[in-house]
Amino acid sequence: MRVRNFTPFAQLVYANEDAQGRQFDILIVKQSYHLTDNFALQQSVEQEPLNFSDTCFGEVNLTSLRYPSDLVPYKPATDVIVIADAFAPGSKPLPGWEVAVQAGPVSHRLQVTGPSEWRRRRGKWQLTDPQPVARIPLRHELAFGGECPGPDDSILTDERNPLGRGMVHPDTHPKDQPIPAPQVLVAGATLSDPFRKQEPAGFGPIPPAWLPRRPLGGTYDDDWLANTWPHWATDYDFAFHNSAARGMKARGFLKGDEMIRLTGLHPEKAEITLHLPGDTVIAHLLDRDGQRRMVRLNLDTVYIDILDAAPEDCLISLTWRMAFLDRDVEWLEIDSESHANPIRALASDKVLYPAPHPSELFAGDVPGHERKVANVE
Repeated sequence: MRVRNFTPFAQLVYANEDAQGRQFDILIVKQSYHLTDNFALQQSVEQEPLNFSDTCFGEVNLTSLRYPSDLVPYKPATDVIVIADAFAPGSKPLPGWEVAVQAGPVSHRLQVTGPSEWRRRRGKWQLTDPQPVARIPLRHELAFGGECPGPDDSILTDERNPLGRGMVHPDTHPKDQPIPAPQVLVAGATLSDPFRKQEPAGFGPIPPAWLPRRPLGGTYDDDWLANTWPHWATDYDFAFHNSAARGMKARGFLKGDEMIRLTGLHPEKAEITLHLPGDTVIAHLLDRDGQRRMVRLNLDTVYIDILDAAPEDCLISLTWRMAFLDRDVEWLEIDSESHANPIRALASDKVLYPAPHPSELFAGDVPGHERKVANVE
């Protein structure tokens, strides 16, 4: 199979398999954009390469995940990932405020506070007033979680966020030792008890070894080692590859033309409003009999990194993906709405088909047959 890319976007074709050990092929295309001086979205001249491994802010497993790997076979829904710090309105130090992300139907709010801690006073735990601050990193380290000593010399870990703070056991925590309170919370959450677990909160990605992602990767035990290795476990779920935080995953796939609103996440602009360009990525599959099928890739990752204050250094990337079988494909051609394949007008079949779920590749429901999205002129 030969590949021809009519777009400037980064692309990769590689093979993977499903839980039944059936191999299929994956096309990944990543579009990269930056912000102009007036905070408008603009296609980057130099496109970002695909990321082949999880990238953390610092040491792996000891710092928050910043960029999840692009090298995944399939996601059943769109992840919205935002890397940013929280900035107080007017850049004036405050004890707390709210920040928000909206990406089409995906909407999530957080409340952030300055540093505070639980202290034992007159036989009761009391929360100190938050220190006023103007900027708070939105990292897992400042959300609820962490680890602490447990009974019988055990170590208790919040597997939803092992890097966080606030995890304590009432029977083992020294009464004269303050307890740092989380600074990043879901909007509306209250801190009324130092021993009450909170929902880990954030806009950034969740590592694969944390809950709730890890169980979706499957069960790897002695039975798997004896009967299934080196393939995925039989209970492996493609949803394992969705890394978005709770509240940041779409129901299904975004279209790529949604409005994005970022509130309280940049020092120079209290609210940034962006409109995704609607530059749908299309694959043209030309088989050995000369038949051409056009398939719309799934937009499964919207990644926004505005941690750098300079607009031109901010990164917005859209990752599109398609599962297919290359055994009958002679040419795979890639284009988009703004970078059209000149041969598109010559196609006899102008129907645009949706990218299939990998299981459909082995059930006869292959793109170009039963389902269709639209006619392309």
